[in-house]
Amino acid sequence: MTVRAACYRDCRSRMVAEENLSTW
Repeated sequence: MTVRAACYRDCRSRMVAEENLSTW
């Protein structure tokens, strides 16, 4: 896994987590 892929995955997971918090 490249650094960019890891960063993208981390940022994506953070966005999903924030959306879940706002939804709930």
